[in-house]
Amino acid sequence: MTATAEHEIRRALQDLADALTRAIEQQPPPTRRAERLYSLKQTSEITGLGRTTLLGEIGAARLRSIKVGRRRLVSASAIRDFIEAAEGGSP
Repeated sequence: MTATAEHEIRRALQDLADALTRAIEQQPPPTRRAERLYSLKQTSEITGLGRTTLLGEIGAARLRSIKVGRRRLVSASAIRDFIEAAEGGSP
């Protein structure tokens, strides 16, 4: 590879990096806030349901949760949706 070709490649890469940096800087900052996550013990206290019942609801996909390492966590919105669905299903 000639020195001229290498110089052109480096310049093209630098131009590309500059263009990507400008594009990223023009992006609006994310507006989504981190949502509170609750342990199963906390979720149990909030809902009044036992751990086994909560795990059954998670297994039946009626209560959304995520697993972080060995911990099972439930988001505030998942608890809210679960409670709303339960209230909607009652007479």
